[in-house]
Amino acid sequence: MQRILVCSVALMVGLACGASNVMISGSLNTPETAYANGLRYLEENAFAKARASFQRAQSLDSDYAAAYEGLSRTAHAEGKTNDAIRHIQTAKIKDSGYAPAWIFTGVLYNSVNRSAAAIVEFQEALIRDKDELWSVTTYYQMALTYEKMDRTEDAYNSLGEVLKRDTLHMAARAGQERLKDQLPPGFFSPFRH
Repeated sequence: MQRILVCSVALMVGLACGASNVMISGSLNTPETAYANGLRYLEENAFAKARASFQRAQSLDSDYAAAYEGLSRTAHAEGKTNDAIRHIQTAKIKDSGYAPAWIFTGVLYNSVNRSAAAIVEFQEALIRDKDELWSVTTYYQMALTYEKMDRTEDAYNSLGEVLKRDTLHMAARAGQERLKDQLPPGFFSPFRH
């Protein structure tokens, strides 16, 4: 009796939804899965496995910008700056709206002490990130960069943008607390803005 009930329900679902809507794919062989595996390997400092995963994502979809961004992160972690730059530029060409590519370009510029260029990349990331999915990361990276440039007010304000979007961001809270004493007199004046 139970088998008949299960078969009847399956048949009704199939008829109501149509065969194309009922098809379930159990495949984990997607660029997104390969990319996620690559990130996991990268966190473990398993660079060869990370690179292989990002290359797998790339082979599954040659226009998948995240695969190139992952290859760039791997190359950067291995100290291969030229490869990192080449891969991140390819990611930006594949999808100019992919904000993480712009963010990581800023990180690359920071790693070679080109802070002003990094800020430009972070600003580009904010422009491209229409849904603000990456704004917390971007503003936080901007804050770190501004602080490195001794632009305390801009760093403090960028941390404020982080906290507007993520009130529990502990590093941003700690950063603002650390910077408070370095701000110029009158910074918190209501007539300042």
